[in-house]
Amino acid sequence: MKIFEKEMKRYIMTIAGPLLDPLQFAYRAGRGVDDAKLFLHNEGFSRHLENSGAFARLLFVDFSSAFNLLQPVTLGQKLISQFNFDHGLVLWIMNFLSDRQQRVRINEVLSDIVNISTGTPQGCVLSPILFILYTNDCQSLQDNSYLVKYADDTVLLSLRSHSDQEYGSVLNNFISWCSNMKLDLNVSKTKEMIINFSRRTLALQPIVINGTHVEEVEQYKYLGTVFDNKLKFDQNSEVIIKKSHQRLFVLRKLNSFNVQRVVLKSFYNSFVESILSFSFICWFSSVYKKQKSVAGYCQHVL
Repeated sequence: MKIFEKEMKRYIMTIAGPLLDPLQFAYRAGRGVDDAKLFLHNEGFSRHLENSGAFARLLFVDFSSAFNLLQPVTLGQKLISQFNFDHGLVLWIMNFLSDRQQRVRINEVLSDIVNISTGTPQGCVLSPILFILYTNDCQSLQDNSYLVKYADDTVLLSLRSHSDQEYGSVLNNFISWCSNMKLDLNVSKTKEMIINFSRRTLALQPIVINGTHVEEVEQYKYLGTVFDNKLKFDQNSEVIIKKSHQRLFVLRKLNSFNVQRVVLKSFYNSFVESILSFSFICWFSSVYKKQKSVAGYCQHVL
């Protein structure tokens, strides 16, 4: 079944790929997490924040069980109207998502079987792709506002100035879209971060979604990298340094046991270098010289 799902995924992407939202970075050839983070860092922050009185507002959105709330009928309508899918293919996808049987096992006890016609199967190869197609029309039409998506990881980036501080209609449109698509926003885990290099204090109105205030934070872990409101990546560097030292300790232990050098190198490449190099193109140029020297030290351990 997995092989069949992979073939269906490949076929679906040949049809839908050229029509996907340019700011959807997940599960697309030649794109990845680095591209999503580089867009935020370069297109959003670096160029805009150079202007006098400019600042950026970021809303890191958290959905509650996003994949489980996908509506097959709504998805089918979108596949026809937005991507011009063949009706036979759409019927197959809707049949694949409808009347799925589910039961729960606790020890040796099984619950009754329940038929489910909402959401996508957990662990299914097609689930992320179908969710991407389902959310493809969720885009910002407002100038200087961007909805950056990596599957269900969504960031609303709004480039503002002291004379125009609010999100504008893009935030209300996004909330309305989520409501219409039956996607629940987890407001308690949704966070806002303000990036402002100006000495002028901002008096921003707090964001309220469905009657709940959104918490403002100074740092947020997005796609494995900790962003902070000064773009210094201090916390991200500390996390990387801590993990690297922990794994270097294991490497030294292996060396003390006279393990072959080829094994040590393989361990280093897999467990240490992978940490140091993960998304380093996004953060390395912004950290202090002392923090950069840690990477050089780790590379010379062998």
